[in-house]
Amino acid sequence: MPMNRARHVYLPVVMAVSGLLLFGVFRGLHHQESFTYSRVLMGTVVEITLREDSPELADTAFREMERLTALFSTYREDSELSRINSTAGRPVKVSPEVAELVGLALKVCRLTDGAFDPTVGSVVRFWNFGPGGRIPPEDELKKALSSVGCQNIVLDRDSGRVTLSRKGVSLDPGGIAKGYIVDRALEVLKKRGVRWVIINAGGDVAFYSASPSERFRIGIRHPDIEGRLLGILVVKSGAVATSGDYERYFIRDGVRYHHIIDPRTGLPARGLRSVTIVSGKAYLADALATAVFVMGKERGLKLVEDLDGVEAVVVDEDMRIYTSSGLKDAFTPVEE
Repeated sequence: MPMNRARHVYLPVVMAVSGLLLFGVFRGLHHQESFTYSRVLMGTVVEITLREDSPELADTAFREMERLTALFSTYREDSELSRINSTAGRPVKVSPEVAELVGLALKVCRLTDGAFDPTVGSVVRFWNFGPGGRIPPEDELKKALSSVGCQNIVLDRDSGRVTLSRKGVSLDPGGIAKGYIVDRALEVLKKRGVRWVIINAGGDVAFYSASPSERFRIGIRHPDIEGRLLGILVVKSGAVATSGDYERYFIRDGVRYHHIIDPRTGLPARGLRSVTIVSGKAYLADALATAVFVMGKERGLKLVEDLDGVEAVVVDEDMRIYTSSGLKDAFTPVEE
């Protein structure tokens, strides 16, 4: 697949891209020349930015991302995830990467008391958040909800097998897989000696500098005004992901129906507009952004405060902004 390259000189704050749910600036605070390579993967534009002109290094990371995407995609009939879903009720031998991803998804599901649930796809598939939209009938939702729950997934690490409890259960790790793939690509580059890199996969972003003093400026998109920032984070090496109600939605009778589904009800989660998670790992930021959105401000922020190395910016329905304690001096709202 072709790879595009662009050359930049870093500025103190640079508006980068509008990802699926994150709009922001992912560049260091020092003036440095950089090179950005892009490729379409995972249904989005993935950008890898280096401080060296090395398409070979970028290609190494892209190839790892392509390899993992082929394993995890639920849109490819030949992927391991599709095989698990098509043979629900029977154990499926999987690769170590799939076993690891399923294990991480189950871990976050339990950590969040089911607010993040990799089986919620059993319900999501009955919704349509495209033009016109579709609200599933109540009886349809009730039936689909019977197939939702982490208890419907059995991971046997010793044998490397995954089993779904019965037909109708659907494993869709979309809320964690992209972050996991970004993490793996970053590890590939670090093993190759890369000392500074940003990977942006449609809003799931990982950034790394070998210098512990370097900081990155992250702009969080305003939920209502495209092209405007809500605020700016200044953070060290790590990862950021945002979940919001403003990308995939439709409005019916004055009510906004968005794609972040509460696994308990089968309906869009209410109470928040946007959640941004800062974490050491992209997979965790990815999954917790969804989970905290579902949990709501109080429960979500309490969970974040209880976790080491995790911070959050939460925006409620009245556009009030709340940050976890670790971001007290790291987040600056942008005045309108």
